[in-house]
Amino acid sequence: MNINNLFFAGISFIGKGIGSIILLIMCARFISVSDFGMLSLGLVYGTLFALILDFSFPLKLPKDIAQNESDFLKITLSALKLKIFLLPVYLVIVLIYVFIFASTNRITVTILIVSCAFYSFFMLFIFSYRGIGAFRRDACITLTSELTVFMLVFIVAYYYEDLFLISTAIFLGRLLQLIIIIWFFQKSAKGLNFKEIECYNFNESLPYAAQLVVSTLLVYLDSLVVGYYVDKFEIGLYQAGLRLTIAFCFLMGVMNAVALPGLAKAYSINIKSEFKYTYHQYIIFAFVLGSALLILLILFPQQIVVSLFGENFISLIEYAPYIAVIVFLRYVATIQGTVLTISGNQAKRVVSLVLSMLVILFTSIILVPEYGLYGAYVSVGIGTLFLCIFYLFFSSQVISEIETIK
Repeated sequence: MNINNLFFAGISFIGKGIGSIILLIMCARFISVSDFGMLSLGLVYGTLFALILDFSFPLKLPKDIAQNESDFLKITLSALKLKIFLLPVYLVIVLIYVFIFASTNRITVTILIVSCAFYSFFMLFIFSYRGIGAFRRDACITLTSELTVFMLVFIVAYYYEDLFLISTAIFLGRLLQLIIIIWFFQKSAKGLNFKEIECYNFNESLPYAAQLVVSTLLVYLDSLVVGYYVDKFEIGLYQAGLRLTIAFCFLMGVMNAVALPGLAKAYSINIKSEFKYTYHQYIIFAFVLGSALLILLILFPQQIVVSLFGENFISLIEYAPYIAVIVFLRYVATIQGTVLTISGNQAKRVVSLVLSMLVILFTSIILVPEYGLYGAYVSVGIGTLFLCIFYLFFSSQVISEIETIK
Protein backbone atom coordinates (compact mmCIF):
# COMPACT_ATOMS: atom_id res chain seq x y z
CA MET A 1 0.00 0.00 0.00
CA ASN A 2 1.56 3.31 -1.11
CA ILE A 3 1.30 5.59 1.96
CA ASN A 4 2.22 8.70 -0.04
CA ASN A 5 -0.59 8.08 -2.55
CA LEU A 6 -2.98 7.28 0.28
CA PHE A 7 -2.14 10.60 1.97
CA PHE A 8 -2.78 12.72 -1.13
CA ALA A 9 -5.86 10.68 -2.01
CA GLY A 10 -7.05 11.50 1.49
CA ILE A 11 -6.46 15.22 0.88
CA SER A 12 -8.40 14.96 -2.37
CA PHE A 13 -11.35 13.28 -0.71
CA ILE A 14 -11.31 15.77 2.14
CA GLY A 15 -11.67 18.45 -0.53
CA LYS A 16 -14.46 16.46 -2.17
CA GLY A 17 -16.14 16.07 1.19
CA ILE A 18 -15.95 19.81 1.82
CA GLY A 19 -17.56 20.58 -1.54
CA SER A 20 -20.35 18.03 -1.20
CA ILE A 21 -21.04 16.51 2.23
CA ILE A 22 -19.92 19.40 4.44
CA LEU A 23 -21.44 21.88 1.99
CA LEU A 24 -24.87 20.23 2.34
CA ILE A 25 -24.52 19.92 6.11
CA MET A 26 -23.73 23.63 6.23
CA CYS A 27 -26.81 24.43 4.12
CA ALA A 28 -28.96 22.43 6.56
CA ARG A 29 -28.21 25.06 9.21
CA PHE A 30 -29.59 27.93 7.11
CA ILE A 31 -32.74 26.45 5.54
CA SER A 32 -35.73 24.47 6.81
CA VAL A 33 -35.77 20.67 7.01
CA SER A 34 -38.24 20.58 4.10
CA ASP A 35 -36.06 22.86 1.92
CA PHE A 36 -33.05 20.74 2.80
CA GLY A 37 -34.97 17.71 1.58
CA MET A 38 -35.69 19.49 -1.72
CA LEU A 39 -32.04 20.54 -2.11
CA SER A 40 -30.70 17.04 -1.36
CA LEU A 41 -33.31 15.30 -3.50
CA GLY A 42 -32.53 17.63 -6.43
CA LEU A 43 -28.87 16.64 -6.16
CA VAL A 44 -29.87 12.96 -5.95
CA TYR A 45 -31.71 13.28 -9.27
CA GLY A 46 -28.74 15.22 -10.67
CA THR A 47 -26.39 12.42 -9.65
CA LEU A 48 -28.61 9.78 -11.22
CA PHE A 49 -28.96 11.65 -14.52
CA ALA A 50 -25.20 12.31 -14.57
CA LEU A 51 -24.68 8.54 -14.76
CA ILE A 52 -25.39 8.92 -18.48
CA LEU A 53 -22.30 11.11 -18.75
CA ASP A 54 -20.21 9.20 -16.20
CA PHE A 55 -20.76 6.02 -18.21
CA SER A 56 -17.90 3.68 -17.20
CA PHE A 57 -15.26 6.31 -16.49
CA PRO A 58 -15.08 6.26 -12.65
CA LEU A 59 -14.29 2.53 -12.78
CA LYS A 60 -12.65 1.82 -16.14
CA LEU A 61 -10.66 4.97 -16.90
CA PRO A 62 -8.21 4.79 -13.93
CA LYS A 63 -7.75 1.06 -14.63
CA ASP A 64 -7.00 1.59 -18.34
CA ILE A 65 -4.60 4.45 -17.69
CA ALA A 66 -2.82 2.59 -14.85
CA GLN A 67 -2.08 -0.23 -17.30
CA ASN A 68 -1.08 2.13 -20.17
CA GLU A 69 0.41 5.20 -18.49
CA SER A 70 2.32 6.30 -21.60
CA ASP A 71 -1.02 6.86 -23.39
CA PHE A 72 -2.49 8.88 -20.53
CA LEU A 73 -3.42 11.93 -22.63
CA LYS A 74 -4.87 10.01 -25.57
CA ILE A 75 -6.99 7.78 -23.33
CA THR A 76 -8.31 10.79 -21.43
CA LEU A 77 -9.23 12.67 -24.60
CA SER A 78 -10.87 9.58 -26.10
CA ALA A 79 -13.00 9.31 -22.94
CA LEU A 80 -13.86 13.01 -23.20
CA LYS A 81 -14.97 12.49 -26.81
CA LEU A 82 -17.36 9.71 -25.79
CA LYS A 83 -18.67 11.86 -22.95
CA ILE A 84 -19.47 14.67 -25.41
CA PHE A 85 -21.26 12.19 -27.70
CA LEU A 86 -23.44 11.14 -24.75
CA LEU A 87 -24.37 14.76 -23.95
CA PRO A 88 -27.42 15.00 -26.31
CA VAL A 89 -28.92 11.85 -24.76
CA TYR A 90 -28.42 13.35 -21.32
CA LEU A 91 -30.08 16.65 -22.29
CA VAL A 92 -33.14 14.95 -23.81
CA ILE A 93 -33.73 12.81 -20.71
CA VAL A 94 -33.28 15.75 -18.33
CA LEU A 95 -35.72 17.92 -20.33
CA ILE A 96 -38.30 15.11 -20.33
CA TYR A 97 -38.01 14.81 -16.55
CA VAL A 98 -38.15 18.55 -15.86
CA PHE A 99 -41.15 19.33 -18.06
CA ILE A 100 -43.19 16.15 -17.55
CA PHE A 101 -42.37 14.69 -14.13
CA ALA A 102 -41.07 17.58 -12.00
CA SER A 103 -44.17 19.22 -10.50
CA THR A 104 -42.61 21.89 -8.25
CA ASN A 105 -39.49 24.08 -8.19
CA ARG A 106 -38.62 23.21 -11.78
CA ILE A 107 -36.02 25.95 -12.18
CA THR A 108 -34.28 25.05 -8.92
CA VAL A 109 -34.28 21.33 -9.77
CA THR A 110 -32.89 22.05 -13.26
CA ILE A 111 -30.09 24.19 -11.84
CA LEU A 112 -29.10 21.43 -9.41
CA ILE A 113 -29.22 18.73 -12.10
CA VAL A 114 -27.01 20.70 -14.52
CA SER A 115 -24.51 21.48 -11.74
CA CYS A 116 -24.05 17.71 -11.37
CA ALA A 117 -23.28 17.48 -15.10
CA PHE A 118 -20.49 20.07 -14.69
CA TYR A 119 -19.12 18.01 -11.82
CA SER A 120 -19.22 14.85 -13.96
CA PHE A 121 -16.95 16.47 -16.56
CA PHE A 122 -14.64 17.75 -13.80
CA MET A 123 -14.26 14.26 -12.33
CA LEU A 124 -13.31 12.77 -15.72
CA PHE A 125 -9.98 14.61 -15.54
CA ILE A 126 -9.53 13.71 -11.87
CA PHE A 127 -9.97 10.01 -12.68
CA SER A 128 -7.29 10.26 -15.37
CA TYR A 129 -4.82 11.86 -12.94
CA ARG A 130 -5.45 9.04 -10.46
CA GLY A 131 -4.75 6.50 -13.19
CA ILE A 132 -1.17 7.71 -13.59
CA GLY A 133 -0.73 8.03 -9.82
CA ALA A 134 -0.72 11.85 -9.89
CA PHE A 135 -2.42 12.02 -6.50
CA ARG A 136 -0.58 15.19 -5.50
CA ARG A 137 -1.98 17.05 -8.52
CA ASP A 138 -5.41 15.57 -7.89
CA ALA A 139 -5.27 16.74 -4.27
CA CYS A 140 -4.21 20.31 -5.12
CA ILE A 141 -6.85 20.83 -7.81
CA THR A 142 -9.67 19.14 -5.91
CA LEU A 143 -9.03 20.81 -2.56
CA THR A 144 -8.63 24.30 -4.07
CA SER A 145 -11.69 24.09 -6.31
CA GLU A 146 -13.93 22.49 -3.69
CA LEU A 147 -13.00 25.13 -1.11
CA THR A 148 -13.94 27.76 -3.69
CA VAL A 149 -17.35 26.14 -4.23
CA PHE A 150 -17.91 25.85 -0.48
CA MET A 151 -17.07 29.49 0.25
CA LEU A 152 -19.31 30.74 -2.56
CA VAL A 153 -22.28 28.71 -1.33
CA PHE A 154 -21.58 29.56 2.31
CA ILE A 155 -21.66 33.30 1.62
CA VAL A 156 -24.97 33.03 -0.24
CA ALA A 157 -26.52 30.74 2.41
CA TYR A 158 -25.36 32.95 5.28
CA TYR A 159 -26.72 36.20 3.87
CA TYR A 160 -29.86 35.04 2.04
CA GLU A 161 -30.99 31.63 3.43
CA ASP A 162 -32.86 31.01 0.17
CA LEU A 163 -33.09 27.63 -1.60
CA PHE A 164 -33.04 29.06 -5.14
CA LEU A 165 -30.03 31.31 -4.52
CA ILE A 166 -28.13 28.50 -2.80
CA SER A 167 -28.82 26.23 -5.79
CA THR A 168 -27.59 28.96 -8.15
CA ALA A 169 -24.40 29.32 -6.12
CA ILE A 170 -23.78 25.55 -6.40
CA PHE A 171 -24.32 25.79 -10.17
CA LEU A 172 -21.82 28.65 -10.57
CA GLY A 173 -19.30 26.98 -8.27
CA ARG A 174 -19.34 23.75 -10.27
CA LEU A 175 -18.98 25.66 -13.53
CA LEU A 176 -15.94 27.50 -12.15
CA GLN A 177 -14.50 24.19 -10.94
CA LEU A 178 -14.75 22.72 -14.43
CA ILE A 179 -13.08 25.77 -15.98
CA ILE A 180 -10.17 25.46 -13.53
CA ILE A 181 -9.38 21.82 -14.33
CA ILE A 182 -9.74 22.32 -18.10
CA TRP A 183 -7.19 25.12 -17.83
CA PHE A 184 -4.78 22.78 -16.01
CA PHE A 185 -5.29 19.85 -18.37
CA GLN A 186 -5.02 21.74 -21.65
CA LYS A 187 -1.44 22.75 -20.78
CA SER A 188 -0.49 19.04 -20.80
CA ALA A 189 -2.46 18.22 -23.93
CA LYS A 190 -0.82 20.76 -26.25
CA GLY A 191 0.12 19.30 -29.61
CA LEU A 192 -2.63 16.66 -29.64
CA ASN A 193 -5.39 16.95 -32.24
CA PHE A 194 -8.69 16.19 -30.52
CA LYS A 195 -10.41 15.39 -33.83
CA GLU A 196 -7.89 12.66 -34.63
CA ILE A 197 -8.27 10.92 -31.27
CA GLU A 198 -10.30 7.71 -31.45
CA CYS A 199 -13.45 7.56 -29.36
CA TYR A 200 -13.36 5.51 -26.15
CA ASN A 201 -14.48 1.92 -26.72
CA PHE A 202 -18.23 1.92 -26.07
CA ASN A 203 -18.91 -1.82 -26.11
CA GLU A 204 -16.06 -2.77 -23.78
CA SER A 205 -17.24 -0.10 -21.34
CA LEU A 206 -20.85 -1.25 -21.10
CA PRO A 207 -20.34 -3.78 -18.25
CA TYR A 208 -18.57 -1.10 -16.19
CA ALA A 209 -21.31 1.40 -16.98
CA ALA A 210 -23.95 -1.10 -15.92
CA GLN A 211 -22.12 -1.67 -12.66
CA LEU A 212 -21.87 2.07 -12.00
CA VAL A 213 -25.59 2.58 -12.65
CA VAL A 214 -26.61 -0.26 -10.37
CA SER A 215 -24.16 0.65 -7.59
CA THR A 216 -25.37 4.27 -7.62
CA LEU A 217 -29.00 3.17 -7.60
CA LEU A 218 -28.11 0.94 -4.65
CA VAL A 219 -27.19 4.10 -2.72
CA TYR A 220 -30.09 6.30 -3.80
CA LEU A 221 -32.96 3.90 -4.58
CA ASP A 222 -34.21 4.04 -1.01
CA SER A 223 -34.38 7.86 -1.26
CA LEU A 224 -36.75 7.59 -4.23
CA VAL A 225 -38.96 5.09 -2.39
CA VAL A 226 -38.97 7.15 0.82
CA GLY A 227 -39.81 10.29 -1.15
CA TYR A 228 -42.94 8.56 -2.45
CA TYR A 229 -44.31 7.41 0.92
CA VAL A 230 -43.41 10.10 3.50
CA ASP A 231 -43.97 13.85 3.96
CA LYS A 232 -41.49 16.65 3.18
CA PHE A 233 -40.15 16.86 6.74
CA GLU A 234 -39.33 13.14 6.83
CA ILE A 235 -37.76 13.41 3.36
CA GLY A 236 -35.46 16.11 4.75
CA LEU A 237 -34.69 13.98 7.79
CA TYR A 238 -33.92 10.91 5.69
CA GLN A 239 -31.74 12.94 3.33
CA ALA A 240 -29.80 14.16 6.36
CA GLY A 241 -29.30 10.51 7.35
CA LEU A 242 -28.16 9.71 3.83
CA ARG A 243 -25.63 12.57 3.95
CA LEU A 244 -24.42 11.34 7.34
CA THR A 245 -23.90 7.87 5.84
CA ILE A 246 -22.02 9.32 2.88
CA ALA A 247 -19.92 11.48 5.24
CA PHE A 248 -18.83 8.43 7.22
CA CYS A 249 -18.16 6.52 3.98
CA PHE A 250 -15.98 9.20 2.37
CA LEU A 251 -12.79 7.48 3.61
CA MET A 252 -13.98 4.47 1.63
CA GLY A 253 -13.52 6.57 -1.50
CA VAL A 254 -9.99 7.49 -0.40
CA MET A 255 -9.15 3.85 0.12
CA ASN A 256 -10.70 2.73 -3.13
CA ALA A 257 -8.94 5.46 -5.16
CA VAL A 258 -5.62 3.94 -4.10
CA ALA A 259 -6.77 0.31 -4.00
CA LEU A 260 -8.08 0.21 -7.58
CA PRO A 261 -4.77 0.97 -9.39
CA GLY A 262 -2.80 -0.88 -6.69
CA LEU A 263 -4.81 -4.08 -7.02
CA ALA A 264 -4.89 -3.71 -10.83
CA LYS A 265 -1.09 -3.72 -10.98
CA ALA A 266 -0.84 -6.64 -8.53
CA TYR A 267 -3.37 -8.61 -10.60
CA SER A 268 -1.47 -7.96 -13.84
CA ILE A 269 1.63 -9.65 -12.33
CA ASN A 270 -0.49 -12.84 -12.03
CA ILE A 271 1.25 -14.14 -8.91
CA LYS A 272 -1.23 -15.36 -6.31
CA SER A 273 0.97 -14.69 -3.27
CA GLU A 274 1.67 -11.11 -4.37
CA PHE A 275 -1.98 -10.38 -5.08
CA LYS A 276 -3.23 -11.97 -1.85
CA TYR A 277 -0.73 -9.92 0.16
CA THR A 278 -1.95 -6.67 -1.43
CA TYR A 279 -5.60 -7.72 -1.09
CA HIS A 280 -5.23 -8.61 2.60
CA GLN A 281 -3.62 -5.24 3.33
CA TYR A 282 -6.61 -3.40 1.95
CA ILE A 283 -9.30 -5.68 3.41
CA ILE A 284 -7.84 -5.47 6.94
CA PHE A 285 -7.59 -1.70 6.63
CA ALA A 286 -11.23 -1.52 5.48
CA PHE A 287 -12.43 -3.76 8.34
CA VAL A 288 -10.60 -1.78 11.03
CA LEU A 289 -11.71 1.57 9.66
CA GLY A 290 -15.34 0.45 9.29
CA SER A 291 -15.35 -0.91 12.86
CA ALA A 292 -13.97 2.33 14.27
CA LEU A 293 -16.64 4.40 12.54
CA LEU A 294 -19.40 2.00 13.68
CA ILE A 295 -18.30 2.39 17.32
CA LEU A 296 -18.11 6.17 16.95
CA LEU A 297 -21.67 6.43 15.60
CA ILE A 298 -23.11 4.15 18.28
CA LEU A 299 -21.37 5.85 21.23
CA PHE A 300 -21.78 9.50 20.24
CA PRO A 301 -24.91 9.87 18.06
CA GLN A 302 -26.26 13.02 19.72
CA GLN A 303 -22.97 14.89 19.57
CA ILE A 304 -22.45 13.95 15.91
CA VAL A 305 -25.98 14.80 14.71
CA VAL A 306 -26.34 18.09 16.61
CA SER A 307 -22.83 19.31 15.78
CA LEU A 308 -23.31 18.57 12.07
CA PHE A 309 -26.95 19.42 11.34
CA GLY A 310 -28.18 21.44 14.32
CA GLU A 311 -31.10 21.04 16.71
CA ASN A 312 -33.69 20.88 13.89
CA PHE A 313 -32.46 17.39 13.02
CA ILE A 314 -32.42 16.00 16.58
CA SER A 315 -34.87 13.24 15.56
CA LEU A 316 -32.11 11.71 13.41
CA ILE A 317 -30.37 10.43 16.57
CA GLU A 318 -32.73 7.45 16.93
CA TYR A 319 -31.63 6.14 13.51
CA ALA A 320 -27.87 6.36 14.25
CA PRO A 321 -27.37 2.63 15.11
CA TYR A 322 -28.90 1.62 11.77
CA ILE A 323 -26.64 4.07 9.93
CA ALA A 324 -23.61 2.71 11.83
CA VAL A 325 -24.25 -0.87 10.68
CA ILE A 326 -24.78 0.25 7.06
CA VAL A 327 -21.49 2.19 7.11
CA PHE A 328 -19.57 -0.83 8.45
CA LEU A 329 -21.02 -3.19 5.84
CA ARG A 330 -20.14 -0.81 3.01
CA TYR A 331 -16.50 -0.66 4.12
CA VAL A 332 -16.34 -4.45 4.23
CA ALA A 333 -17.85 -4.75 0.74
CA THR A 334 -15.82 -2.13 -1.11
CA ILE A 335 -12.45 -3.93 -1.47
CA GLN A 336 -14.11 -7.18 -2.52
CA GLY A 337 -16.02 -5.28 -5.20
CA THR A 338 -12.80 -3.66 -6.40
CA VAL A 339 -11.27 -7.11 -6.89
CA LEU A 340 -14.09 -7.95 -9.29
CA THR A 341 -13.55 -4.68 -11.17
CA ILE A 342 -9.80 -5.03 -11.73
CA SER A 343 -10.11 -8.70 -12.70
CA GLY A 344 -12.64 -7.97 -15.44
CA ASN A 345 -15.48 -9.73 -13.64
CA GLN A 346 -17.90 -6.85 -14.09
CA ALA A 347 -20.78 -9.19 -14.90
CA LYS A 348 -20.46 -10.82 -11.47
CA ARG A 349 -20.28 -7.46 -9.76
CA VAL A 350 -23.32 -6.20 -11.65
CA VAL A 351 -25.26 -9.37 -10.75
CA SER A 352 -24.37 -8.83 -7.08
CA LEU A 353 -25.48 -5.21 -7.21
CA VAL A 354 -28.71 -5.97 -9.07
CA LEU A 355 -29.69 -8.67 -6.60
CA SER A 356 -28.89 -6.42 -3.64
CA MET A 357 -30.81 -3.55 -5.23
CA LEU A 358 -33.85 -5.80 -5.72
CA VAL A 359 -33.64 -6.82 -2.07
CA ILE A 360 -33.68 -3.14 -1.04
CA LEU A 361 -36.51 -2.33 -3.42
CA PHE A 362 -38.82 -5.15 -2.30
CA THR A 363 -38.09 -4.78 1.41
CA SER A 364 -38.53 -0.98 1.17
CA ILE A 365 -41.93 -1.35 -0.50
CA ILE A 366 -42.98 -3.69 2.31
CA LEU A 367 -41.38 -1.95 5.30
CA VAL A 368 -41.48 1.81 4.55
CA PRO A 369 -45.30 2.19 4.37
CA GLU A 370 -45.63 0.31 7.68
CA TYR A 371 -42.58 1.49 9.65
CA GLY A 372 -41.55 4.72 7.93
CA LEU A 373 -37.86 5.65 8.14
CA TYR A 374 -37.10 2.67 10.39
CA GLY A 375 -38.23 0.39 7.57
CA ALA A 376 -36.07 2.29 5.09
CA TYR A 377 -32.89 1.85 7.15
CA VAL A 378 -33.59 -1.83 7.83
CA SER A 379 -34.12 -2.49 4.11
CA VAL A 380 -30.84 -0.79 3.21
CA GLY A 381 -29.02 -2.77 5.90
CA ILE A 382 -30.41 -6.08 4.63
CA GLY A 383 -29.52 -5.21 1.02
CA THR A 384 -25.96 -4.20 1.97
CA LEU A 385 -25.47 -7.44 3.92
CA PHE A 386 -26.51 -9.44 0.87
CA LEU A 387 -24.05 -7.40 -1.23
CA CYS A 388 -21.19 -8.32 1.14
CA ILE A 389 -22.06 -12.02 0.84
CA PHE A 390 -22.26 -11.94 -2.97
CA TYR A 391 -18.99 -9.99 -3.28
CA LEU A 392 -17.16 -12.32 -0.89
CA PHE A 393 -18.26 -15.38 -2.84
CA PHE A 394 -17.22 -14.02 -6.25
CA SER A 395 -13.96 -12.35 -5.12
CA SER A 396 -12.86 -15.64 -3.50
CA GLN A 397 -13.30 -17.30 -6.88
CA VAL A 398 -11.13 -14.64 -8.55
CA ILE A 399 -8.30 -15.07 -6.05
CA SER A 400 -8.36 -18.86 -6.34
CA GLU A 401 -8.10 -18.64 -10.15
CA ILE A 402 -4.89 -16.56 -10.19
CA GLU A 403 -1.92 -18.63 -11.29
CA THR A 404 1.10 -19.04 -9.08
CA ILE A 405 4.28 -18.20 -10.99
CA LYS A 406 7.67 -18.37 -9.29
